[in-house]
Amino acid sequence: MRLTRLKIIRHRWCAPTELILGAKRQLVLGKNGTGKTKLLELIALVCSGTMAQLAAEPLEVEAEWEVDEDVNYGEAARLVGRLTLEIRVTERPAIEFPPEFAAQSGVLNRREPTEVRLMGRWIAGEASSVADFSTQFLNGQTTLPDGTVELVRVPNEAHHWDATIGAEFNRALEEGNDRRFYCLGHLVSLANATRFDEVLGGYSRFRESELDVLGKSDAKPSFLWNWIGGALVLYRHPRPLAPGDELVIAASDIKAFRSVKSCLQYEPINVRFRFAGSKGHGELARVYYNDPQIQFKDDLGNLFRDEDLSHGEKRALAFLFYCGEHRLILIADELMNGLHHSLGVALLNEIGDRQAFLATHEPVLMDHVDFESADELRRSLIHCERNPDPKGPPFVWSQIDEAKAERMFRDYRVDSLLKGHELLKDWGIW
Repeated sequence: MRLTRLKIIRHRWCAPTELILGAKRQLVLGKNGTGKTKLLELIALVCSGTMAQLAAEPLEVEAEWEVDEDVNYGEAARLVGRLTLEIRVTERPAIEFPPEFAAQSGVLNRREPTEVRLMGRWIAGEASSVADFSTQFLNGQTTLPDGTVELVRVPNEAHHWDATIGAEFNRALEEGNDRRFYCLGHLVSLANATRFDEVLGGYSRFRESELDVLGKSDAKPSFLWNWIGGALVLYRHPRPLAPGDELVIAASDIKAFRSVKSCLQYEPINVRFRFAGSKGHGELARVYYNDPQIQFKDDLGNLFRDEDLSHGEKRALAFLFYCGEHRLILIADELMNGLHHSLGVALLNEIGDRQAFLATHEPVLMDHVDFESADELRRSLIHCERNPDPKGPPFVWSQIDEAKAERMFRDYRVDSLLKGHELLKDWGIW
């Protein structure tokens, strides 16, 4: 799945624009203070935003994804099609209470909750199956098909996909519509999209997180780290544990560690957790652990812990965790800052075929992005700059036109002596 179009109609930080995307590597380029991070935050918002995030300020955007991959929901199937989501966030007028009513009831004049309008459409690959998601008015009044009016409120921590597909998912099950069922179920994987920051936020969250153990079984443990909340979940822990015990999980059981040795040259051995408490009984019992510590082994066989890693190695480790929890779309801010070029390239290779939005000033990154056509070059580059109009939003985000993309691609193919960042600099893109 790739985000192929982002139309910004109204946004606090950016002038109206339409970005044609869909490249494997989306380079977000521009000088400091031109809104690169704001763009990454917006992309994360339209991919997964919670209600609290959406309701923060007025917003109007349209986003479109293309899907072409094998999915598994019950039986294997191939999911091909285009998904469009429209998000409209408006602030409702203030309610004016008569002074005498306000005095008697103690209710002050206030503004109604922000109204969030979501509308989606799924078009299957053969163009014969179109599924319009019912328009959802969240934290506002919705007129239902039978004419009744309903006030829909969604918890602040809920993602917009929860509200968009909730009723539609049940309808798909009732109708036996496999195509819609696969489509809607697939959207759940977008809900964890978030921005990876250049600072050590991810590594710190890992060290400060708590392990939640669910169920008891002799089966092999399954480990999951929720990047957004920093929550660690272990399904089917192997045996009851008591205060003072340590829970040790082999690194081979943790998906995020599979590429650590090739990137950092250290072999991860295990992760150890300290007992923190328990809650509930029987099948509903939950055991909590904290203070996770990773044990490594170097080429000489010496053992050490993650706290002994360098600053850059910790950042790389955090990104590997991030990659492990983001299957479809990666959003990274200044990924390669402060890293040796070999480690930075190793992390780029870890991205694989996933679509990645990368804001950077690093020439190494631009030198390791290949363009196969002028159209791909155009889609790959997003240029951020300050808005010359003092009355408008502070930033302008744009792409080069098709004619310039053709000329740049011709130079890119002909002048092999120039590296990618040199060509971008010559063309005024970087």
